[in-house]
Order: sequence, then structure tokens, then C-alpha cells
Amino acid sequence: MKKILIMLSLILVLTSGCNKDAADINEDEIRMLAYTYSENVFNNYRYVGSISDFLGNANGKEITLESLQMYVSGYKQGNSRMKIYESVENIISLYFAKHYNEQIIAKLFDANRKLTQLTRQLNDLLTEEHIAAELSANQIIELRERIDDLLIYVYPEQDETDINLYTLITKPEKLLEKYTVTDIDIFFMNFNNAMEQLNNFIEQVTKT
Repeated sequence: MKKILIMLSLILVLTSGCNKDAADINEDEIRMLAYTYSENVFNNYRYVGSISDFLGNANGKEITLESLQMYVSGYKQGNSRMKIYESVENIISLYFAKHYNEQIIAKLFDANRKLTQLTRQLNDLLTEEHIAAELSANQIIELRERIDDLLIYVYPEQDETDINLYTLITKPEKLLEKYTVTDIDIFFMNFNNAMEQLNNFIEQVTKT
């Protein structure tokens, strides 16, 4: 994670402090930056997936707050620096423009922002002791189910050419050999629906 942030910071220095704009960066650098951007998706996937695994191990029993909150708090500190990814979207869009239309690129960036925002919402939910301690067995099960429903759209579980957020970023050529623009639009509709269902559940829990 530290190496990724250093790389992004260096590119930002080049583009903002040295009178060098996105058009001056060569194709290999833009491709590398796009791959680096995908690591944000993977890291968020791994983190949210770990929460799902923990909830599964709870098996309907009371959450052991201490171990979970230590993990969540550690990730929360690193997550506070994630806005740096949004600052390079204009550069990465040059790479995506060779494969996708403007609408798909906008949806891709929006999906990644929503995923990052979700990690913050889960952080807040699970570090609020009065909320986490009162999660019922059924709520734990439902939270995990909602998370798992979303994660299938984030990272490939088996076939790396299936449509998911990570593959949209890392393998656009192979993806477009198999799927149409309509297929991708349907993917984003399903992603947003799963995200909305999870967000609604988190909101419901925090209000009770």
C-alpha cells in the first residue's frame, strides 16, 4: 500500500508541479497508473471481504469487538489517504477512453468512489461500540449476506474475464471481446443495486 501511494504522489508532483499535464505522460505510464488505481479496488475488496469472513466466523454469536475494532481501526487510518486516487482520474481516463465511452468511464469512477465510501461506513458501524455490540444474530447474518452480494461485482472469484469492477480496470481488451456495452451497463445497474441494498441496511441498523 505504501509503495502505491508513493507512486501516485510522484505522478501528482510531475503533473502539478512541473508544468506537465496528462497529455505529456506516455502510454506506459498511464497504463501503469491505471493498474495502480485498480489496487485500490483490490484492497477495498480484501478489506470488506475480511469483514464478511469475520462475521461468518461469528456464526450468529456476539461479535468480539476488541479484535474486530483493532483491525478496522488500522484500516481506517490508511483509508483516510485514499482521496489521492480520485485526484488522478483525469489521467487514467485517457487510458480508459481507448476502450470505453464517457458514460462507462464515469460509472467506473463512481463505482470505485462508492466502494471506498462503503469501507468508511463499515468502519463507522463497527467501531461504534453501542451499535456493534447490539447487532443481533439475524443482523450479523444479513450484513454478511449483503456484503457478499456486493463483492461478486467487485473482484473476480474464478473467471477473470467476467465483468467486475477490477477487471473493467485491468483487462478492458479481454472484457470487450466477451461483452457488449449493454452488458456493462447492466453490470453497473446490478452493482449499484447491491450497493444500495447494503447502504440501506447499514443506515437502518445505525438508526435503531
